[in-house]
Amino acid sequence: MSTNWYDSWTWAKAPSNSLSVGPLVARSASSATTRSATDSIRFGEPVIRHELARHGLTDHLAFVMVSSDYSVRKPNVLLYETAAARLNVKAGDIWFVGDRLDTDVTGAKAAGMTAVWFNPQGRANPLSDVDLAVSGWADLVGHVGPPGVVNGPPEQSY
Repeated sequence: MSTNWYDSWTWAKAPSNSLSVGPLVARSASSATTRSATDSIRFGEPVIRHELARHGLTDHLAFVMVSSDYSVRKPNVLLYETAAARLNVKAGDIWFVGDRLDTDVTGAKAAGMTAVWFNPQGRANPLSDVDLAVSGWADLVGHVGPPGVVNGPPEQSY
């Protein structure tokens, strides 16, 4: 039996995440990640950062933000506003990418951010608030232009 805290939980990286982070960061000024899930209740920022680092996903992040460290959960606007302040970027200039409509998209929209729904399963969208739905990281990269230029979310109908 392992006595290492980091070995007490099994994690898996989504396919091709680390391959796509670099092109996205090259086109934007700052990046961060927020985490608000059952895992976050058990694990604070150091554990989440460690796991992201194991998969090569922290190299380009300004910080890792875990909701349990703030005693609130997404979609609480406090998390989104705090992330924007820590990045020193206006909420309206941030694209928040998340896979949950009820927390990620709802919270990002409430904070005035562009809400990008990461939807690799191609599920139907019951919300009209999604600014952009992407099927994967390469799809997201295709919506981001050269450094400093964002193509913007296309008009979508669901």
